[in-house]
Amino acid sequence: MDYKALNGICEEYAQKAVEWRRDLHRHPEPAWTEFRTTAFLAKTLEEAGVPVLMGKQVVCPEYAMGYPEESVIKAAMERAVEQGADPSYVQRTEGYTGLCAVIDTGREGPVVAIRMDIDSNDVEENRTDAHRPQKEGFASCNAGAMHACGHDGHAVIGLITALSLYRIREQLQGKVKVIFQPAEEGVRGALSVCKSGILDDVDFVLGGHIAETSDGSLQVCTNTGGYLATDKFDVTFKGEASHAGGSPEKGRNALLAAALATLGMQTQVQDGRGMGRCNVGLLTAGTGRNVIPAQATLKAETRGSTSEIAQDIYRHAVDSIEGAAKMYGCTYEVTKMGGAASAQSDESLRQVVEQVVRDSLGMEPDTVRQDLGGSEDFTYMMRTVQGHGGKAMHMFLGTRRWGSAHNEWFDFGEDVLVFSAKVFASCALRLAGRTE
Repeated sequence: MDYKALNGICEEYAQKAVEWRRDLHRHPEPAWTEFRTTAFLAKTLEEAGVPVLMGKQVVCPEYAMGYPEESVIKAAMERAVEQGADPSYVQRTEGYTGLCAVIDTGREGPVVAIRMDIDSNDVEENRTDAHRPQKEGFASCNAGAMHACGHDGHAVIGLITALSLYRIREQLQGKVKVIFQPAEEGVRGALSVCKSGILDDVDFVLGGHIAETSDGSLQVCTNTGGYLATDKFDVTFKGEASHAGGSPEKGRNALLAAALATLGMQTQVQDGRGMGRCNVGLLTAGTGRNVIPAQATLKAETRGSTSEIAQDIYRHAVDSIEGAAKMYGCTYEVTKMGGAASAQSDESLRQVVEQVVRDSLGMEPDTVRQDLGGSEDFTYMMRTVQGHGGKAMHMFLGTRRWGSAHNEWFDFGEDVLVFSAKVFASCALRLAGRTE
């Protein structure tokens, strides 16, 4: 397998990689609104001859958790065009972002999928010259949105990977799918991609995330895990307003129902099988000090070290919500806004990737265990592929980093872009390379 030639092709995109990353960083788009990003990726791929799938070919609307209302989607599509997106590609999304590049060799062989997320965070970017993107002119131009987790880099890594593999497609067999997933933040998008059926024929699925190394060097960490299963949900309590002094007995206090539910949920996270979490991050209610609150809304999440624990904690949370609503004579509605499963990388695939890193990059991978300590909805893709007998793996791509994830100072060393593309492209070549 000619890793050297493939690496050389990846390196040809080094200058473009920085340009593309900075353009995407300047135009961040939160979950389900990544229309400019999707249009840019699709157009760049198709102009190079790479076929792409878009819209409902990649996303199943029924499972698009936390999908915004129509007015938000319409405004995002219009803004994408105003900011330079090709209108024809924006229309091809049918209102659903994300895409999949498909390199079909027409030859029998394995199907390899590579996943990259593309959405931004709800963060206001730092505006001082001490922050490199601001100083060098590529800080976010969209208020309240910022690529503060590296997904702009992930999109470019996937783009270089797809373009490079397409150029060596005669050395491949089977198919390679590079999936650009929307709505990872809030773990809202991966399940809808799984339900679209695009992973049904996949034998191997690989994912990764830009991470920080202690000395700022480039590194591949293969022994990753600790992905917490989670449910994100909103709850609305509806009661009845009344005069707080003259006729409080006629009211049904939604605020108290929400407050009681919040307290009740916190007592239901203990589990002898492993770790559990519950958090209510926002509670809003009422209209004035002398009015019994008729409505309350809370935004919450539950997590567990396994999907089974997380599911039990979520059920306990709903029980607390139901009980609190009954106690105060209110009705309630729970809306699922996101979720992720627990998952483990396959050891056999991890060993293959580690050998590829040695053979292709001439370096020793970092095999020290690294636990995420949070949630990542790529786990849905891992479990989907593993569920029909395939193999899955997630890795960290180490580089220099400024600021913590989801922070206004976030930035990363751009040499990780081509480096990571080499990793994914070489893995695809190893897994789907022609053997005859």
